[in-house]
Amino acid sequence: MKLQVEFISVLGMLILILVVIFYAYGSNLSYITVPEDVMKVQKSVEQMIEGIMRDSANHILFDMENHGGYISTREMPGYTRFAGMSVPYWQVCENDISPSLQKIKERFENALEMRVKERINDMDFSGKNVTFDLSRLNSRVNILNEKLVVELFLPTKVEGYDIKQPYTVEIPTKFGEIVNFAKDLSAELAKKRHFETFTIYSVYFSPDLEDGHPVLPTIGVITDRGVLYRSPEVL
Repeated sequence: MKLQVEFISVLGMLILILVVIFYAYGSNLSYITVPEDVMKVQKSVEQMIEGIMRDSANHILFDMENHGGYISTREMPGYTRFAGMSVPYWQVCENDISPSLQKIKERFENALEMRVKERINDMDFSGKNVTFDLSRLNSRVNILNEKLVVELFLPTKVEGYDIKQPYTVEIPTKFGEIVNFAKDLSAELAKKRHFETFTIYSVYFSPDLEDGHPVLPTIGVITDRGVLYRSPEVL
């Protein structure tokens, strides 16, 4: 009986050790048998994809920074021109129409996937058998205060061997912090109308000219018909 108990205990310990080994190393077992020359190509492919991701993300980021969270004027509900660029309205009277962070994130992901698809078609692997499953292409962008974390799920095989997913890059940027600040400001301005209040007070308390009338007239009396001319300097 004692021998049987010891045998069961040893067997239990062996099973426990095997379970620990499986969970600790199981996810990496499929990579152990990858030939060295294939692993080198895999590493090269990873670097190329990550380079495409980084370059594409920087281009998209540049467009969004210059267009208030949008990529093109087609997406904007309304915009004006400033310094040669199209700048969207984020606040109109009492309405806050700034894009949500989720919408900005979705636009970023869609643009990234389109750019990756275009760039992959131009890649050269020197005759190596490298395949991408573009039908399963998917991206995720996390917009933080100090950086963007960009993940790309793109099933890839080199000579039949899978490359670990997803591809991941980080882009240092204050974009997230700027967007959050600008959205808070737009919401505040839409609610309390600080700009309009400041403008009205500036007009009302503008200094008087020699004739006793303010530089920016706020009241007046019309006594006859006619045309009144004011120079740009006076206005």
